[in-house]
Amino acid sequence: MQILNQVISIAPRRQRHGRLQIGRQLYILPALCLGLSVNAAEISPTVATLPPSNRDPAALEPLFQQLGSGSLTSRDDAEQTLLDCGPAILPFIIQAQRTAVGEAALRLRGVQRFLEDQAAATAVEASVITLAVENMPAREVLKRVFAESGNRITLRPDVETGVAGDRLLSLTFHRVPFWEVIDEVLDKAGLALTFFENETGLSIDAASNQIPAGTVAGIATPAATITLGLRQAVIAAGPLRIAVWQVEPIGVRSRANPPAGIRIVLRVAWEPRLHPRLMRLPLAGVVAEGHSGEAISPPQRIAVVEAVVPSKRKWLDLPLVLSQPSPRLDSLRLLRGTIGLWLEGREHDFEFSDLCSSDGFVTDISAQRPRTQRMAEATVCLSQFARQDDRLLATASITYDEPTEALASHHTWLTERPLQLLTAAGQPLAVVEQRVVSRSEQGLKTSTAFARPTADTVGQLLNLQGLRLRWKLPIAIHELPIDFAIRNVPLTDESQEHKTE
Repeated sequence: MQILNQVISIAPRRQRHGRLQIGRQLYILPALCLGLSVNAAEISPTVATLPPSNRDPAALEPLFQQLGSGSLTSRDDAEQTLLDCGPAILPFIIQAQRTAVGEAALRLRGVQRFLEDQAAATAVEASVITLAVENMPAREVLKRVFAESGNRITLRPDVETGVAGDRLLSLTFHRVPFWEVIDEVLDKAGLALTFFENETGLSIDAASNQIPAGTVAGIATPAATITLGLRQAVIAAGPLRIAVWQVEPIGVRSRANPPAGIRIVLRVAWEPRLHPRLMRLPLAGVVAEGHSGEAISPPQRIAVVEAVVPSKRKWLDLPLVLSQPSPRLDSLRLLRGTIGLWLEGREHDFEFSDLCSSDGFVTDISAQRPRTQRMAEATVCLSQFARQDDRLLATASITYDEPTEALASHHTWLTERPLQLLTAAGQPLAVVEQRVVSRSEQGLKTSTAFARPTADTVGQLLNLQGLRLRWKLPIAIHELPIDFAIRNVPLTDESQEHKTE
């Protein structure tokens, strides 16, 4: 079964190399779905797909009923139609399972597993672009690419409304990875990516407006640093764009006393639609070779370069230190390694309703009688809901199937996702206190106290019968090993070297 589309293609005038791998635990599909591609766009065209307007409970209910039909053909047809609807119907599938019995319940569970895997594969694979334009302004080409991929990069004023975005382009792409398309458009339009420490961190501007080489967000780098810039040593690897951004010698820089090592900064950007939480580069997997086969090793191969991803930015730097051999090398034929990327899976609103009745609160939600919900690789448990004086107390936990580095003790991003208590009308109740009860590499437990209102805005007693607890969480945390290989990386700058002799 095909799990991912090919994410490597060769584009003119630019070196391309990258391979995306996905952890096997995410893509073991149920037997009933064998033969179907994970990519929804490649499902056989002979199978009809419900139009988006029909993806509502009323339109799907006959299909749910048909899963329990006495005819095997009817059951198979209903199941196939549900599969063809794609992950958009997952909330309805989960709701239907509450009342389904027999074979209908079994098939609904199989459909849910398949659609969850499909959603996971779509979330982590590189976006691919199919586009053909003739004499179209560069800004409009970029907007077309953004619309097709779901990735949005800010266009600076000179591109959005100025002459920098006016250049007419004629281009054809067929299932080409997002970053390859972006770099090709920028090349032909005379544009470039701009990296900022603040804002969203990533934008597109005229190449003539770029910050001078050797600076980042206006901060100058050391004079001996080689800033290779965005037009050299750039590759697309799955959803990542990796560039050798800087090369800096370690030690005195002269012919009489050559540097003992080299510090290479890899600037890594990711598709803006993604929300990575952690990035790691194990030095044990780094291979650096000269043009005659010479090997350069990191001084500490057991070390790992780790970077926690900033909340808003779409790029970060990974510094890599290598030891210079004797005789030293002026360039690398190859620099390759594997970047580990931890991504949030698709988000889901875990919701618990029927928390209280017309004559009082439900009293059987406790550690002994909890309520649980499961989606993909995540299980949410509501272990307490009770009234205490003028407060409503809720305790819930999220547990993922496998431990993950993204939830290590120093990574707190999951704690930023609060519980919400909503009235029947959807109005959130005020949070009085929220605390994390416990944490592990598989999840966390949190407790929240909500203010218990006694009256609405017109002085009427508020009906708490329809209260529901909502917790918006990713249904999985994906660990992606992404291989990269960059060729012809210069390690010295002769002009600077002559000045220091």
